[in-house]
Amino acid sequence: MRAILILLLCLGCAAPQPGISPCQDDRYLELKDKPLEEMTEAEHRYFVSMQIECEKEHGHGMSPLGVIVVLSLIGFGVGAIANR
Repeated sequence: MRAILILLLCLGCAAPQPGISPCQDDRYLELKDKPLEEMTEAEHRYFVSMQIECEKEHGHGMSPLGVIVVLSLIGFGVGAIANR
């Protein structure tokens, strides 16, 4: 129970602020200029999730193949998804 509460608190801190466009999120914009090699795993996950949200907002939604590629890049391979 304690682990779940900690996880929810961490996710709440990392979530974008409501009412702000994901494309204008300060953290996303900072990470956009940061080289991939310098990003932490958490920063990369946040960047990818915000990039997906930004594309949705502008009507450039990802294809199913694009989602699989992104998920595999952030550590969720197709095998990991299928085995869940």
